[in-house]
Amino acid sequence: GHTHRGGVTYARTRHGLVAAYEGFCLCSLEPQYAIHPDWQNGIILATVFDTFVNAEPIPFYPNGDRLIAVWRDKVYQA
Repeated sequence: GHTHRGGVTYARTRHGLVAAYEGFCLCSLEPQYAIHPDWQNGIILATVFDTFVNAEPIPFYPNGDRLIAVWRDKVYQA
């Protein structure tokens, strides 16, 4: 299954730090078949290194009739 929500959980194991990500959604937050579901728009950007992956969750925030995202101190608007 899937959640349409953003989230991250970290755990330390004997092999090191592990993370589990919920990847938001890019769909409408007001579908015809559900009333105000607890979903969030956003993306996850990832940089792949030799020994690990660095993932950055980026939620989209409502701003009037548009969405904005902040990444590395810059505001992006759609």
